[in-house]
Amino acid sequence: MRALGIRGVQHANALAESLKSNDAEEKKMAEGNFREIAKVLGVTENTLKMLLHQVTEDPYAQFIVEIWCSLKR
Repeated sequence: MRALGIRGVQHANALAESLKSNDAEEKKMAEGNFREIAKVLGVTENTLKMLLHQVTEDPYAQFIVEIWCSLKR
């Protein structure tokens, strides 16, 4: 997924959050990326959705995202 812009859990989390965005343009772009990632990986969108859910809900992944975000401030 690195070649598709998902280089780590922080990027997977950003995609998952963008898919839930209230900003129509951000959500549309995320949905396009999501579909392209599923296609390139050769998995269904439901499979990718489950993968993103499992990754982003993992406590260790959440810790990494929290640290990553604190470094960006």
